[in-house]
Amino acid sequence: MSSTVLVPRPPGFSLAAHQAFYGGFLPGSGMAAASHQELAFVFLADQTFEPLGVTVSESGEQLRLTISGDAARAKGQVGRMLGWDADADAWWALGRQDPVVGRLQASFPGFFTAAFPSPYEAGVGGVLTQRLSMEQAAALRLRLAQAHGGAVPIGGATRWTLPAPAAMLAIESFPGLPAAKLGALHALARAAVAGQLDAERLRQLPAAFALQELERLPGIGPWTAGHVYVRGAAPADALPTTEPRFLRAVAHLDGGPVPVDRAELERRTDSWRPFRTWVA
Repeated sequence: MSSTVLVPRPPGFSLAAHQAFYGGFLPGSGMAAASHQELAFVFLADQTFEPLGVTVSESGEQLRLTISGDAARAKGQVGRMLGWDADADAWWALGRQDPVVGRLQASFPGFFTAAFPSPYEAGVGGVLTQRLSMEQAAALRLRLAQAHGGAVPIGGATRWTLPAPAAMLAIESFPGLPAAKLGALHALARAAVAGQLDAERLRQLPAAFALQELERLPGIGPWTAGHVYVRGAAPADALPTTEPRFLRAVAHLDGGPVPVDRAELERRTDSWRPFRTWVA
C-alpha cells in the first residue's frame, strides 16, 4: 500500500538541483535514484528499521511524496535528508550577508543539502568505502542489500534497502567483506539497536561529544565518525573537520592556506553559521 503526502515547497528549493546531485552517484553507491521527473529513495525507517520507499515529484507549488510504508517517518526523514526541516528564509538571508555563501548559492541554485537517511546508513556506507574504490564499494553495497536487505517496489522497479541492524548482526560472513569490516558493521548495528545512532539524539548532543562517542565504536575512526554525524544525523551547522576536500575548498574560497587545526577552521567559517554543513 502506498500513500501520497503533499508538502509545501520550501522557498527557493529546486527538486532538479537535488536530482542532479543524486544522479551523479554510481549505481548502488546510495539507495537513491533520479530521473527527469522524480527523485526516488529506499531506506530504513528511524527507530523501527522497516523498509521505506519514497518518490518526490513536483505538484505546482508543492512537492508530492508517494510513500510505501510509514508515511510520517518517511516524510520526516526525507525532510531531514533534503533540508526541509531548516529555515529556508534564513539560508537565503545568509547568502545576502556573506559573499562566499552567496556565490555558492548562485553556483548551485536551489540546492540545500543531501544527507543519508540515517546515521546507521551513513555508517554502513562509510565502513564499506574504507580502502576501496567508489566502484568497488558501490558494487559491494548493492550485493549486500540484495542479499540481506529489504525489497521495496518503487517507481516501477524493485530496489533494496541496506540490511536492518538485526539482519546485519545475523551475517557471519559475506564475499568481499573482510572480518574487520564486518565487525565494524556489527558494532554499528548494535549501537543502532541501542538507540545510540538515533539522528535526533545525535543532533541534540554537542558536536564534539557526539563525535567522541561515535569514535569509541569498534572500527570507527575520526573520518567515519564525522561521516556518521555530518552526513547521517544531518545537523545544518556542523563542520566536516576530517574531510580533506572540504579543508582544501575553504582555502580556495577565502584565498588563505589550508586550515591546520579546528580552531583555525572554526574562525574562518564562523560567518557561515548556522548553515556550515550546507555551505560545506
